[in-house]
Amino acid sequence: MIKNALNCSSDFLGSGQRNCVIESLGDMLGFALLSIGNNTKWNNNSPLTGVSYLDLLKGLKAFPYLTRYEFAENTPDNEVNTSSVGVIRPIRQGKPLYQFTYTKGTCTHKSLYNKRGSQWQVALIFETGVLLTETADGNVRGFNASPLNVETYRFQSGTDLERSIVNIQLLYPDELNKSSVFYTWEALGFDLREINGVVDVNIEVVGSPGGSNEIEAKVTASCNGSDVVLGLDDENIWVISSGQTVTSVSYDADTETYTFTLSENLPTSGTAILKLSESGFDVVEDAAGELLKGKTTIDLSAPSA
Repeated sequence: MIKNALNCSSDFLGSGQRNCVIESLGDMLGFALLSIGNNTKWNNNSPLTGVSYLDLLKGLKAFPYLTRYEFAENTPDNEVNTSSVGVIRPIRQGKPLYQFTYTKGTCTHKSLYNKRGSQWQVALIFETGVLLTETADGNVRGFNASPLNVETYRFQSGTDLERSIVNIQLLYPDELNKSSVFYTWEALGFDLREINGVVDVNIEVVGSPGGSNEIEAKVTASCNGSDVVLGLDDENIWVISSGQTVTSVSYDADTETYTFTLSENLPTSGTAILKLSESGFDVVEDAAGELLKGKTTIDLSAPSA
């Protein structure tokens, strides 16, 4: 298990307390979906750190959804049997069920909807820290959850806002009730609330004739065509699939376009893929710490724009 967790171990029996470190986890702010695998399990030898978490984001194995608009605790009561003389006997625990509402538009909804029906593990993110669970072999990971349930997008009506509704059900109540571990941001050493997910960008080629050694392109946020993405004038974060390398990148503030200079001329037929790529990830981190992902397919036989 990772050090500094507030876990009150699974065999915690004493009812007395001395200076409980935290009596409330604070408001539930959102969650992070985690791919199931060894790289989303942590222990003292392979700890959860700001660097390892960023690598999960860059590898598209972690997807944080913060700044929820509403949160509802919909966990059902335990199922019980009542005998003929009125003795209640518990049958099974209610499976934890949480509903998150987001009012961040259709792009956020599509991102959630694209992950529906898949099996994920879930980290629950609060004001004061993150809640995870400990396995029998001492690893810490997200809670096992049922396939993600994303409801159909709701439009504005009366005083109700446009919204996305996500229902997350934890499969095993004991992972929460018995084996949960909580890390304050101070104990963890970094703050998940300060790390945004990956932003999709649109790369529009506006000048790239086959046979040329230059490509001109505009880069904007996929959800806002007028939001020009700056700070990508670094040849080390661009890759082209046609055999050339990007030797330099410049930005023209007047035309809002990037010009990519290649090591050789492009072919005059077929296609080439221009994409952001860095350190083995198809996600790059800009100078402001924002994570960006994008690629475009260039038709090399088409006339130059």
